Amino acid sequence: MHLVGNERERTSGWFLEGSCHQNWTHILTTSTNGVVTYGSKSDLISAAMSGSDVRIQLGDNEFMSVQNLHTVGDNICGQALFHISKASWKTFQEKAYWWFLNVCSTGRFQMMRYYVGNHVLYSTDFGTSQIN
Repeated sequence: MHLVGNERERTSGWFLEGSCHQNWTHILTTSTNGVVTYGSKSDLISAAMSGSDVRIQLGDNEFMSVQNLHTVGDNICGQALFHISKASWKTFQEKAYWWFLNVCSTGRFQMMRYYVGNHVLYSTDFGTSQIN
């Protein structure tokens, strides 16, 4: 992830789960401004509308399931909800927060964070992302 002012840029991607929980299939890459560089937005939309599970890749090593999908014209947007911040694999941060992510094939994303145990907004980031 790269911080650009109050916005962030990240490399990310869209993946579909194969039948019977086989390997995930990379289906789409878009640039930070939504230009398709691999695959097809319509293929992703068709697969999602047919009930395929969808995951988003952030950076090189972070994959997350998408709980909600929404089409907007020829684009698709997804929400990855209820993640919690951690200091390490086995340790939570002292001031842990929930984070929620909205990602769209237009290249835009929004990440919101709330401290665990209260309803105080920790931060909100807006940015662009290459979507794989």
